[in-house]
Formats: sequence, structure tokens, C-alpha cells
Amino acid sequence: MNIPFEVFSRDNPTITGQTPIILASLDATVRSYWRRAVAELRSDFQLNRLVVDEAHLLLTESTYRDVMNHVKELREHRVQMVLLSATIAPSSISDLRSQANLAKGLLTDIIRASSNRPELCFQTPVPYESFAEGLDKITNRITSKVNSYKNSPHLRALVFVQRLAHGTRLARELGCDFYRGSSDDTISDAQREAMTQRWLSGHHPVMVATDAFGPGNDYPHVQDVFLVGSPRGVVDFLQMAGRGGRDGNRASIVVFSLGDTVPIPSAADRHVGRAELEPLIKNPHLRCWRSVFCKFLDGVEHRCILNPYDWLCPSCMKHAPADYTYPAAWMGPDGKLQKAKTLSPNLIPVEPVLSPVLVAKGRARAPSFLRVRVRV
Repeated sequence: MNIPFEVFSRDNPTITGQTPIILASLDATVRSYWRRAVAELRSDFQLNRLVVDEAHLLLTESTYRDVMNHVKELREHRVQMVLLSATIAPSSISDLRSQANLAKGLLTDIIRASSNRPELCFQTPVPYESFAEGLDKITNRITSKVNSYKNSPHLRALVFVQRLAHGTRLARELGCDFYRGSSDDTISDAQREAMTQRWLSGHHPVMVATDAFGPGNDYPHVQDVFLVGSPRGVVDFLQMAGRGGRDGNRASIVVFSLGDTVPIPSAADRHVGRAELEPLIKNPHLRCWRSVFCKFLDGVEHRCILNPYDWLCPSCMKHAPADYTYPAAWMGPDGKLQKAKTLSPNLIPVEPVLSPVLVAKGRARAPSFLRVRVRV
């Protein structure tokens, strides 16, 4: 966007004050050298806003990333704090306030938009007793799908795994890279960047990854997202699935559930929505998936059939007419599928105040709403 910025890190622990934006990891900002750098700013420069992206991680990763429990220390700087995320449940707001040391009552505003993504097409999960049992079939299905991209070189696929051993094996079978986060010190940041570039360039149109590649990676033309093993809950599932369809086109989401790969119980389960996701994976025809997801993330239910742009989930598809193939609103004048071009219905029953700039032209997004001065 051609906006000047500088990067703050352990290797570069200074703030020049010459750029309007400073990029830093949370790990760097809870160290003494961050406090020292801020204290040493020239008197004519000020730190006036802290923006934390993917703020749900403060809750969902607090049990195994200690830095998430120290973010509140940033509040020693008397500046505005802005927390951003697409997947924070209303029931988690109180805990998020505590985790970030936010003021209660009149001093904190909450802005919400609908979490519904009409372009995501959730497929019926495919169960296997074990990873070993399903490996060949999983590999063949992914390979077949990626081979269909040959006439569309911009298309990409992502394969998310829940265990490192599964990722290593799948990447070998698929002949692609296996991206994992900084918790794995066997690969460097430079190697991770190289993996990402090989995927973006199409050298490898498919990449295997852990959930470390989920939040914030918005390549627009991901047509297929495969999840090998069930995610911890709704938040993790939608963060990974949400890499698909950023261009507004249909994206297929497939879960290969594995009997020998069950998420370990955690204190963060209620924040990630484990109790909401598990029944859907085990019995995909139990309830409308969008209804469950929106109820958890927005506080308001929304069924597939309420929006003409929603691709039907496995449960709603079971009750669809025999001749159903795709949402009627996606049919273009030439009889071919098109991007959704209108906004979703208003799903949150509060006074609308704001509407954010649409991220991509033609995206089917709901308007934003501002719920002012929410008391906990």
C-alpha cells in the first residue's frame, strides 16, 4: 500500500519515529527492550495506538504460548488499544477484556460484523479410523483436485494438519512443502518465507500446513481447503477454512476426520467452540452448520436457506430438492456460476452505525454494526 513502516524485533530493538507504522510480534513487545525503545522516543514523537491483529489468539493460545498472558503489560502505555479478529465469540468478550486489561463500561466499544461466509461450501466430513488407513485415499483425492488446476494456474489448495507427523508424511506424498510455525525450530523464518513464495508462485499449487498458516494469509484464489484431522473447535476450523474463497468464488472445505487424532482437552475449549464443532463432525446432518457457527460467533443463528448466496452445508443439502446443484443467486445471465454480488442479510439485531470498506469487489458480506458502551 506504499505506507512507510519499520519493523521492531529483538535484532532491531529501536523505534526511529520516522514512520507512522511499527510492525512487531507480540513476543517482541512484552520484552524489556520494547519498553526501553518507547521510553527513548524523541519528545516530538508519540506512540498513540496499539493494534493487535488476530486477537482471538490471546485466548485460544494462552495455554501454550505464555506471551499471550503478558499482553496486558502493554497497557502501561496510556494509548488506545484496538483488537481485531473475525472469530471472537460474544461469550469470550469478558475474558478478552481481562487478558488485554481493557477498561469496562463506557471506555470500550465493540464493533461487530456477521461472520457468515456464503462462498464457503462445507462438504460432508470423510471419516477414517486412522491416518494410516486414510493416507492413500486422502492423497489421491487432493492430487486429483490439484491436477484439475492445470488450465487455471492461479488456483491454489491448502491442506491443514493437526499433527506434525501427518504433515511431514503428506507433504512427501504430495511432493510439496510443509509449513509450520515458530514452535518448530528445525526450520527458519527464511525457509518459511521460501515455502510461502513457492506456493504463491504456483511452483507448488498445494501446500501442507499447520494452523500457523491460517490467520491472516489471504491469497485470493484458494479453491480447496482440506483439513486432515478434526480442528479443536469452530474458531480454528473457520480460521483455516476461511483461507478459501477470498476472491468471492466458491471454495470447497473438506474435513477428513481421524479416529486416532482427537484434540486434547484444553482450558481454551470454550473460546474455540469445541462443544459446538464436535457434534457436527460426528453427525454432519444433525443441524445447519451455518446456524451453529453464527450462533457461536455472532450470538445470532443464521441458516443456509436464509441467504440465496449461501452454499448449503451438509445438513441443509440433505433436505434440498433432488435437482439442487448450487444457490440460485450464483447463476449468471450466461448460465455459468458467478461471484456473489449483493450483501448478506443483516444478522445482528442492533443499531447499525458503521459499514467497513468491502475487502474485495463483489464479496457477499454483511454490514458492520457498532454496539456502543457494552457493559460486562
